[in-house]
Amino acid sequence: MLTFGETLKKLRLEKELNQVEFAKIFNIAKGTVSNWENNNRFPDKEMLNKLADFFEVSVDYLLGRTDEQSPPTTTPSLTKKELLDIEKEALQMIENIDNADVIEFCGTPADDDDKEFLRMAYERFLSDVRVYNKMKYTPKKYKK
Repeated sequence: MLTFGETLKKLRLEKELNQVEFAKIFNIAKGTVSNWENNNRFPDKEMLNKLADFFEVSVDYLLGRTDEQSPPTTTPSLTKKELLDIEKEALQMIENIDNADVIEFCGTPADDDDKEFLRMAYERFLSDVRVYNKMKYTPKKYKK
């Protein structure tokens, strides 16, 4: 694993920034950047968080504690099949709405835009429910 200074320099160079340009972005002196990259000094906690956000990496990666650039996601993602199932369910719901005699919102009949909004809201609801269920009911040994 790389040291903090080596990691910082690597990330800075990946963004094609020299030390002066990098220092201007964070409103610090070029010497500060040099001290960090040579592991003579280290930024405070607040600056570490800013650096991690800027480079889109975790603070642990910056500090050389892990080789993984970003923290592991805690929210499970849905598979393509699950996303297709959600879309099918939402379309079925819209078909049921279309077959209904009258659908009203506050006494006003629903138009196509309202139905599309309902479909999108229903898809989002189903997606959120499935993600929640995965988080709640997946045994710990299968969680990544």
